[in-house]
Amino acid sequence: MPGEVLSVYLTVSEYAISSVLIREDQGRQYPVYYVSKRLLDAETCYPQMEKLAFALVITSRKLRPYFQAHNIEVLTNYPLRYNPRSAIKGQALAYFILEFPSDEVAIIAEEQIDPDVPNNEGWTLYVDGASNSEGSGGGIILISPNKFKVHSALRFEFPASNNEADYVALIAGLKLALEMKIEYLQAFSDSQIIVCQVNGEYLARGGRLAKYLALTCELLQKFKKIVVSRIPRAYNSHANALARLASIREAELLDVIPVDMLTHPKISRDEVMEIDKAKKVTWMTPIIDYLKTGVLREDKVEARKLQYRAVRYVIYDDKLYRRSFSQPLLKCIDGTECEYMLREIATYVNKPPSQLNSITSPGPFAVWGIDLTGELPKGKGGVKYAIVVVDYFTKWDEAKPLGCARMHGTESQ
Repeated sequence: MPGEVLSVYLTVSEYAISSVLIREDQGRQYPVYYVSKRLLDAETCYPQMEKLAFALVITSRKLRPYFQAHNIEVLTNYPLRYNPRSAIKGQALAYFILEFPSDEVAIIAEEQIDPDVPNNEGWTLYVDGASNSEGSGGGIILISPNKFKVHSALRFEFPASNNEADYVALIAGLKLALEMKIEYLQAFSDSQIIVCQVNGEYLARGGRLAKYLALTCELLQKFKKIVVSRIPRAYNSHANALARLASIREAELLDVIPVDMLTHPKISRDEVMEIDKAKKVTWMTPIIDYLKTGVLREDKVEARKLQYRAVRYVIYDDKLYRRSFSQPLLKCIDGTECEYMLREIATYVNKPPSQLNSITSPGPFAVWGIDLTGELPKGKGGVKYAIVVVDYFTKWDEAKPLGCARMHGTESQ
C-alpha cells in the first residue's frame, strides 16, 4: 500500500552484489523483489563500503517506483546511517543462498591443485557449453604447466540443454586429457549445477543428467589427482567464446578456429554382444602381431622382411603408428577410416578457390584451348616457358615465349 515502509537487505561479495526488497506484515517478512548484478573488472576493486553504496544505487535505479512510493529502510551491518540488520526470514534467505553460493565453490583459477603434484605435470582445463536457438556447442581450453594452450570447439548435431552442453564439454575435455596421458588435472567450469553434482553436493535429477554424471565420474577415476572447481564466468570467457562460436550455424564459414562435430551424445549406449565376428586381416596385422608377441613367420625370407619393416612402426594405445625422422608419429589406417580420409581430401582439393562461371560459345566450334608448357631449356632473353593457344575448328595455333609462369605479364600477350 502507498506509504507503507519497505526494507532493503544489502549484501556484497568479491564478484557480485545483491539486494532483496521485503515488506513486513504482522511480524512476518515477505519478499517483494530482488536485484543481482555481477561486478565488472574495475568494479571488483572497489572497497567493501563502496560496493555496498554501489549496491544501494543499483537497487534504487532498478526499483525506482518502489522507492518513490514508499519509505525505504536499508538494513545492513555497515555504518551507512542504517537500522541494525536482523535475521533474514522466509523466502529472502533462499534468494540469498541461490545468488551467493559458498566460498568453497568460487576458486581462483591460479590456485594450485595440490602441493604434492610433481613439477611440470599439473595441467589446467577450462570447459563451457552453450545452447541457443541456432544449436549447441562446447568450448575446451587445456593449458600445460608451461602455459601452452590447446583450443577445441565442438558443435553438437543433437539437441542439448545448457546443462547437457556443459556436461558434454566437460566429458570431451576429460577424454582429451586422458588421450594426452595427463595424470594431474584441475578442471574449471562456471556452471554451479555441474560442479556441485560432480563433487557430490547436488543430486542429478533426470535420466540424461544422471547418465552424464555417471560417465563423468567414471572418467575422473582414471586420473591420479583431479579437482573440479567452479569459477566466475569472467574467468572462463575464452572457453565461453569457443562454445558460442561452435553453437552458431555459420561457425564453419568464419574460418577463425576449426570446429569439430559431435553426431551423438557422449552417453554410453546399451552394450551389444558381438557373436562370431571374425578378426579382419589387413596389411597391418602381421606387423601388429610381431610387435605384440614377437612371433615370426616360418618362411625365413618373409620373416626377415617383416623384422626390417617392423622397426619403422610402434604400437601406442593399441594403435599402430609409423615413425618419422622429423615429424610426429603417423597413424596407420585402413578400411572405413581410409575411405573417410580420401573423401575429406577430395573435398578440399577439388573445391575451387572462388565460384566458377560457365562461358557459352558464341557459335558452333568457336572454342579455343590454352596450355602452358615448361620448364624448357633457357632460351634467348631468359625465356623458359611457352604459352600455346589453339583454335579447335581451324587448328590455328599461336605460341608465345615467357620468362616466368606468372599471371602478371601474360594478360597483355
